[in-house]
Amino acid sequence: MDLREVGYDDRDWINLAQDRDRWRAYYDKRIPNSALWVVSLLRSHVGRHLRGECWGGNSDIDCVAEVTTPAETPPECRSKVNLRALHQRHSIFLLAGAEDYAARRAMCCDLCEAADRENVMGHILFTDEATFYACGRLHRHNYRIWADEIPNDTMEWERHSPKVNVWLGLTKRKVYGPYMFAEQTITGDIYLDMLQLFLHPQLLRDGIIDTVVLQQDGAPPHFALTVRAYLNDMFPNRWIGRASPRIWTPRSPDFTPLDFFAWGFIKQQVYRTKVPNLQVLKERIRQASAMITDDMLVNVFQATVRRWETCFEIDAGHVDH
Repeated sequence: MDLREVGYDDRDWINLAQDRDRWRAYYDKRIPNSALWVVSLLRSHVGRHLRGECWGGNSDIDCVAEVTTPAETPPECRSKVNLRALHQRHSIFLLAGAEDYAARRAMCCDLCEAADRENVMGHILFTDEATFYACGRLHRHNYRIWADEIPNDTMEWERHSPKVNVWLGLTKRKVYGPYMFAEQTITGDIYLDMLQLFLHPQLLRDGIIDTVVLQQDGAPPHFALTVRAYLNDMFPNRWIGRASPRIWTPRSPDFTPLDFFAWGFIKQQVYRTKVPNLQVLKERIRQASAMITDDMLVNVFQATVRRWETCFEIDAGHVDH
């Protein structure tokens, strides 16, 4: 819909949210009355941002709101909305669309067939990165709670707490890493250096450089042209990820053992007691990674295949356990 239809032609959504009359005209034209709760909630949070209540201040805010639509709302209009204001970002998170479920179903079908016909689980190297904070803050990309209700829990953390970005790899027989990036932000070039200088010599020494199947998610550093060129040259038709011959679908942390097992296990060990500084944090990460045994790897790889198979039973929904 063009905003000119409601007499507002500069397409400034913040100004539109402040203008009560034109906002009312917009949702009357665009949004059914049964979905009014979405508009009201959004307008409320935009207003909070403009008044400085969500962004800035003395503490970070992590707002999560769940609202139930009226009973008469058509099923296609019902949804769960998460409104989050964190570190000067304001985003709306909706449930995954139909294309996400179709992609997850297709990926699991492909991987299950590869596990049966190609023994992919005997060659695959799952990889991922996570951020560890000295204050114990859990990074939201690596720590998820699947719940039907709002969790009545809070967590406090120190602003600008020392942190370290960690890479880890798992095969059925070995843990590769942890590799701790010196940089605060991982770019494509930094990620490529890790692959070439840290991972490649180990794969070469273990004699699996010509057979290993490397898996990675679709994070921006993984999608860099230089990284993809290296993967295509070093692992031709033997890597899984964004823009690879065998894709890895987004928003699927429940299908990789790094997300549903390794990071949770390591952080449980690391944060048993308070971490005094960054050096202790790094040492605890190394010690916790070394605690992953061969039996754990065998069991978690079996659980990974079961999760792929469960995908069909729950119509490509998220696997809780």
